[in-house]
Amino acid sequence: MLDKNSLFVMLFGVVILSGLLIFWWFEVFPDGNRSEEISTAPQTRTFQTAQLGEQQLEVVLSETAREHQQGLSRQPSIGSDGMLFVFSQPQQPVFWMNEMRFALDFIWIANGRVVDLHENVPYPEPHDSEIRTVQPSVPVDFVLEVPAGFIQRFGITMGTPFALTGKPVDKTWESSKLLQE
Repeated sequence: MLDKNSLFVMLFGVVILSGLLIFWWFEVFPDGNRSEEISTAPQTRTFQTAQLGEQQLEVVLSETAREHQQGLSRQPSIGSDGMLFVFSQPQQPVFWMNEMRFALDFIWIANGRVVDLHENVPYPEPHDSEIRTVQPSVPVDFVLEVPAGFIQRFGITMGTPFALTGKPVDKTWESSKLLQE
């Protein structure tokens, strides 16, 4: 038979292990969902209008480290005209196409102008052993991810002006207007 001290130690151990398991679960699966399925449920995100050359866009803002890491991975479509990654200081971030479902164009922006372009970056196929990465040639303040073909379709070139316009607004993130045109 177990004495009171042994029983207490075992019970304490079970409580600690349970707590660690719960902590791990929500650290690995923050939304509590283990599913690998693509979520098509609308999400609330911050949007802002932007002017890129002659093109007015409505972009989803990605401002936090967590939003930067997630990006458009596992999304069925862009869900806006593009996703704008905002950096507090100029840098040369490396972007990867991990768990992407569609190809992208990357527009790298510094000091209100396009400073680099990557067109038609493909998403990984199931058999790909390496995930493609892209990086600007110079430090940037913003990275705009748009549907593949956008750069050519709208004539975006080095030096094209860029500005955020309007105020940030929280709203539902749904299907892309540009992908539907």
